[in-house]
Amino acid sequence: MKHENKYYLMHVLRGRFDYPTLKAQAIAHATAYKPHTILVENAGVGTALIAELRNAGLTALAVKPEYNKVVRMTIQADKFASGRVLFPQQASWLATLEGEVFAFPHVPHDDQVDSIAQALAHEHPTYDLNVIADGMAKVATELWWQDRWARHILSSF
Repeated sequence: MKHENKYYLMHVLRGRFDYPTLKAQAIAHATAYKPHTILVENAGVGTALIAELRNAGLTALAVKPEYNKVVRMTIQADKFASGRVLFPQQASWLATLEGEVFAFPHVPHDDQVDSIAQALAHEHPTYDLNVIADGMAKVATELWWQDRWARHILSSF
């Protein structure tokens, strides 16, 4: 959850689940925590899960991770360093998660770290159409001048 430019980890569920259990757990957690968007890696069973969550009336977003896990976490490291990522003070899963985070990337299991990095990378887009239109007009003008300049230079030879 993001609030006032801080990121709060609400819960961790760790395990290997068969597909029906995975689906039931995803829906149960969405019901309990009411996320704005559920990020699901668009690969393997995740592809089917996205459709199932959407059919259940939930907002599931297909995510295709960029780079490798180390690069993804490195990009997000500043959010940790600046104190913007907050974990609960007490939770049954906290010690295991902290061990994984602090030892990353030298841990046998890094899926939780990777899911956190992917969640931190996700920002809800906000679009100001006036800014976009102004930017497009500027780009078009710059391209027109670059083209004109190039033609001038070429005609000089």
